[in-house]
Amino acid sequence: MIFRQLFSNLKMKNIVLSTVSIWLGVYPLLTVLAFALDPLLSGQEVYIRTLIMSLLMVPLMVLFIMPFINYLTSQFSKDEKN
Repeated sequence: MIFRQLFSNLKMKNIVLSTVSIWLGVYPLLTVLAFALDPLLSGQEVYIRTLIMSLLMVPLMVLFIMPFINYLTSQFSKDEKN
């Protein structure tokens, strides 16, 4: 019952959709980068590994992953409206 009241608000639905969309981009990309960069960065301090991964991850998310996810969700929204 409390979830129904919480998610009945359209703004809350948009927040949840946005959160899930971002997570769907971040988790797979972070996993792939962690596996790909592990042989190169395994001897580095954690703050250096984090810096390098974030330098790669943020542009990839902003320029490629999120526009693609936004496109997919907009297609889903169009189908839902029809």
